[in-house]
Amino acid sequence: MQKAETWSRSITDFALLTETVQRPPKEAKLLEQLKQKKRSALERVMDRYTSYVATIL
Repeated sequence: MQKAETWSRSITDFALLTETVQRPPKEAKLLEQLKQKKRSALERVMDRYTSYVATIL
């Protein structure tokens, strides 16, 4: 279960680090939902950014 806790903490840390960046209202709402640990928000982030991250890696 430690991996799940680490992942959750990483998402929260990422959301906090990006608070100073201006972003469209939809992304701001999504980050707020991530902070609240809503699974649906995490699923949307994964759907939206997985291919981008995979391309970079």
